[in-house]
Amino acid sequence: MDDSAIDPFIQVTLHIPEWTITSPLVSSPSNLTSSSRRISKRTKVIKNDFNPVWQESLSISFDCVGGVGKVGGGGMLDLVFVEISVRRHSDEEGEPVAIFCAPLSNIELG
Repeated sequence: MDDSAIDPFIQVTLHIPEWTITSPLVSSPSNLTSSSRRISKRTKVIKNDFNPVWQESLSISFDCVGGVGKVGGGGMLDLVFVEISVRRHSDEEGEPVAIFCAPLSNIELG
């Protein structure tokens, strides 16, 4: 990586399971699924800055089987992952400059 400014932006992606509605008493392979969906939002690009600061809020709505419950309390939120990546404006589809991913239940509100 060279020393030029990267004109970064932040992309936040939720990785959410495709919730299936089945009886908890039935445990056949037909009611198991591994598919998921992604919902993403991104910030504006910060031009020519080696120490960018984003003064933005992002809000992503999603559904959660059984309700959201208490953040930090586990449950179904353990199955929803938040990915935060720093990306180059000039290479939006390429590899991120930095990335962080964690279960939503591990992230505090605020």
